[in-house]
Amino acid sequence: SLALVLLSGLAHASWNLLLKHSHNQEVFAWWLQVVIATLLAPAAVVFIWNGGIEGQGWWFIAGTSLIHVLYTLFLSRSYMHADLSLVYPIARGTGPALTPLLGIILLDENISVLAVVGIIAIVGGIFTVYWWGYIGQVLTDPLKFLRNPGVRYALLTGLTIAGYSVWDKVGVTYVNPLLYMYLLSLGTAVGLMPYILWRHGITTMKQELRLNMLSIVAAGMLAFTAYAIVL
Repeated sequence: SLALVLLSGLAHASWNLLLKHSHNQEVFAWWLQVVIATLLAPAAVVFIWNGGIEGQGWWFIAGTSLIHVLYTLFLSRSYMHADLSLVYPIARGTGPALTPLLGIILLDENISVLAVVGIIAIVGGIFTVYWWGYIGQVLTDPLKFLRNPGVRYALLTGLTIAGYSVWDKVGVTYVNPLLYMYLLSLGTAVGLMPYILWRHGITTMKQELRLNMLSIVAAGMLAFTAYAIVL
């Protein structure tokens, strides 16, 4: 389990790096969901044919699709306004900090004292990556970081991470995890399409695909791998 989580972390950081380096982060993020929905469609058909989906599973798929639409928008906008070294630690630190609390409140889970210490150490380490060197600014103006739109979107990204982590923990009890991951990607791609068309237009969408096709495909496969491993 530990090895899988570490592999997932490497894959996740890698596709975030590709997203940050893209020409248009929002369009790139939408395209990578389209890639997942397109390339893995045959495997999804096989999973549905063999196992199907329990009735309640569709509600969780719909819910996680909505949360991931928000997650995708917040994450891509974070990278539009701030560096990877700023956004990633904040987003990935906020999510793990809140997820255990939601697990206790909503899922009636129990966390040992040692686990709490571990969570604090990890989250503290993640935030230190950003805050180190800014201690003086934080002490003199603790709300200064909130004036940075990249930071605000990164915090919102962290909130959605905590939300879908708990939601999907229950969702995969009704749907095969790989099929669940595919369907949430499909739902995210469909849910984002009207916004992407309205905000950016066909020309920008084609341009992003032309400039970053290989990166989009790589990011899509890395994103699927990263979260499928966790699920």
